[in-house]
Order: sequence, then C-alpha cells, then structure tokens
Amino acid sequence: MKSQSEAEPDGASVPGEPSAPARPALAEVGERSAGRGLSGLLPSSLWVLLLVLLLTVAATVTVRALVRQQQEARFEREVTAYQQNLRQRLQGYVGVLLAALATQAQVRARVRAERVSRSLSLSQSRLERSRAEFEAVFRAMQDTAVFTDPGGQVLFANDALQGSFGLRPPELRGLPIADLHADPRLLPRLDALPGPHLVTTLFRRRGGETFYGEMQRSRVVGESGETLGQLEVIRDVSERLQTDRALRESERRYQGVLEGMPQIVFLTDAAGRVSYLNRRWREYVGH
Repeated sequence: MKSQSEAEPDGASVPGEPSAPARPALAEVGERSAGRGLSGLLPSSLWVLLLVLLLTVAATVTVRALVRQQQEARFEREVTAYQQNLRQRLQGYVGVLLAALATQAQVRARVRAERVSRSLSLSQSRLERSRAEFEAVFRAMQDTAVFTDPGGQVLFANDALQGSFGLRPPELRGLPIADLHADPRLLPRLDALPGPHLVTTLFRRRGGETFYGEMQRSRVVGESGETLGQLEVIRDVSERLQTDRALRESERRYQGVLEGMPQIVFLTDAAGRVSYLNRRWREYVGH
C-alpha cells in the first residue's frame, strides 16, 4: 500500500477535498526574496558605498557643527575683546575728560583764589591804612579818648589819658571803663537811652581826686550793624566850670552894686540895644 505522500504528488488533489489553485512562480520568488531580506536584493558594494555616504554626511554635519561652535566661540571672544577694548577706551576717555574737568576746575579755583587773594590784599591794605589813619587821629586828639568792647572792657586809649587821669594807656587796658567814673551808675542809664550822649559828670583820677569832665559817649557799629564797642571822648572842664562859676559870682556882685546905686543905670551893647536896666530905672519909669 502506498503512502499518502507517495500516492499524492505535489499539486494532486486529495479525494473528497477541493483542490487549491496553483500559485504563480513570481509570487514564490518574492516570498523567497523576502525570506532572505534586502541583502539579497543589493550587492555588498552598494551597501559599503551607502555606509560610506552616511558616514560622510555624519562627518560633514559634525565638522560643520564643530566649525560653527568654533566660529561662535571665536565671535564671542572677538565680541568680548571688542567690549573690553571699548570699555578701556571709554574708561580712558572718561579719565581724560575727568582730568580735563578737574584741571579746568583747578584753574577756575586758582583764578578765584587769586582774585580773592588780591581782594583780601587790597582790603587788608585799605584796612591797615584806615587803621593807621585812625590811630594817628586817635592819638593826636587833645581830649582823652577810650575805646571799649561791647562789655565795657577797655581795649585801647590815647596818650591824653595820662594828662587827665594820671594813667598810661597800657595800665587801663582790660579794665572796666566804669573805674574812671565817680558815679558807676551813670553808664547803664546812658546805655539804656539812644545815643550819642553828651553829659558833664564827675571822673576820678589815679589818686582818687575827682574832676568834672564833659563826656561824649557813642556806640561804634560795624558794616553789618553789629556793635563793636563804645567810644568815650572826655574833656576836663574843671577850669572852665570854675571860671564860669567865678564869672557868675562876679556878675552877681556887679549886678548887686548896680541895683543898689541911687542913680539910673542902663547898659547897651555895641549896636545900641539895651541889655540892662537897674532897679532905680525901673522905679523911675514905673515898671
């Protein structure tokens, strides 16, 4: 008995089953080619060429990336160097500008300082000249002159002080001017009133002797209105007062003689105007 494989050759139909259609030869070739892969379709040289091409493309891309990175790095370095150079130049320009401004400011300050120095020199020269003139006039005054600070302390006096008070000017410096007055209450009363003041009052000499003096007291004011001190100019009027007193006494005695005379007496001045009528004249005319 034959086996089924032998009894049924390829392509033979089995009894009782439908026979399968015959497959074309090209389909069979395709299945065998698919079973072997793409290697079976392309030669090995083409695969090598394809691999080389891929490697070349990859190398080109890598090289371009490296070149781009290097270019970017170099560009960044150049930009950084340019920025540093520009910063240094700007710093140099700023330094030069600041130096120029500083030099200009120094020049202006020096010019102003020279102007101020010249102005101060002129002011000092005028001040010294004015002070010299003031001291010359102050010392040449025949009356006693004493200058004090606002508190009443003597700053300086002229040489006439010794003739009136028996004191040398250095001896009075730093002492209160009230020591020269016999009545120390007079100065506060005068300072409370607007000046200048012209009064006749008693003064005290070195030995305690008093004399009458005519005092002119005035406040010395600066340019800004501040009080610099007080100036007292004192003139010894003792002899004049004694003369006036003696003259008044003589006039009273003379008038008493004229008033006691029984004759009519009248006096006229150089122009003929009547200056005196005695008692007998007034009785004679009835008034």
